[in-house]
Amino acid sequence: MIIISDICPYMAAQSDYHVVMNVRMNRGPCLPFGWLACPGLALALMSACGDNRAPIVEPPPPPPPPECPAREFGQLGGQCEQHADCDSAPDSGDGYCLDDPNGPVPFDAAGFCVRFVATCEGTPCGDDVCALLEATPTCLPACCEAETCPTSQACVDSYYASPLGVMACFPGTADASDGDACTSIAQCTQDSNCLNDGIEYPDGQCFRVGCTVGNDTTCAGGRCVEFAFPSGLDTACVDTCASDADCREADGYECFDGGVGVGLYCRHPQVGDACTSDVDCGDAGLFDCLQPTDGFVGGYCTVPQCDAIAGTGCSLGHSLCHDPDPNNPPSTDENFCVDRCLLDVNPPQSTCRGGYECVEILPTFGACLPAV
Repeated sequence: MIIISDICPYMAAQSDYHVVMNVRMNRGPCLPFGWLACPGLALALMSACGDNRAPIVEPPPPPPPPECPAREFGQLGGQCEQHADCDSAPDSGDGYCLDDPNGPVPFDAAGFCVRFVATCEGTPCGDDVCALLEATPTCLPACCEAETCPTSQACVDSYYASPLGVMACFPGTADASDGDACTSIAQCTQDSNCLNDGIEYPDGQCFRVGCTVGNDTTCAGGRCVEFAFPSGLDTACVDTCASDADCREADGYECFDGGVGVGLYCRHPQVGDACTSDVDCGDAGLFDCLQPTDGFVGGYCTVPQCDAIAGTGCSLGHSLCHDPDPNNPPSTDENFCVDRCLLDVNPPQSTCRGGYECVEILPTFGACLPAV
């Protein structure tokens, strides 16, 4: 009930209005004629009547794009076991199966079919697309509607920071982040590598490559730094952190200070790191900490008893097997893994920490050993 005389004495004095009005709720417009003469009454009536405007209805979200089906075995983008599985015709020899999980850029062992062609002119790939894969004209599967691809593939326009010239489906995960666990690049975002070994990269770690230091816009949540890959020094996006809790602690990753220009990022202890005990290096059953009493300043993480002749037993690309006395009969008992350094940088020891120098043990690579 609204008492008009309490709100607008002028209107209450007019014979056209009742002193007392019952206002029904939500039954349409309830403002009397002449309400402009008393704005206070209008506000009271509107409050009593409620909001009679039509509710705002949000439009429904657009439907998700249709699922992009996986290609059949041997088709472009399909699984494969050997190169011939991917041939366009029996014995054509144009097929190639990307399936090496242990290569410099690891692919899923289930395989991914591509086909090489002489040129991208015309339509050599039919309904699929012709891309320049590492500068080689190559047929790749076309992306589906809304730039989608089958599971473990992403619609990309470049591979390992090299333009493809077209959008195509390629092994990857579009929403992956720098630092994610991986066994192949299929678990990483576009332009990434997956470093995966049980010594320094347990359960793998994704790094987006080809970035520009100081510009993190091409990273997948990380920071662009200079980085030592198995093939040499390059740029990559590392997983940034403020503390160990920001990293994959369960896999042994820690928040590591990379120094000026790098900063803090998630990294597993590696061969050549400083240490005081074996557990500082990671798995104490795998690593040893060489002590200052043996000439290793600040301690030195290593993996013992590697095979210098076969080149096995050390982390792929980041450490080398060192035989401290190669003149003795071959034996792995005294061998140990050493931090790999680059001889083609000036000065070479710039990739070694303080107290160590880069000593040549291979034509291209050296080992970070105590300075003499």
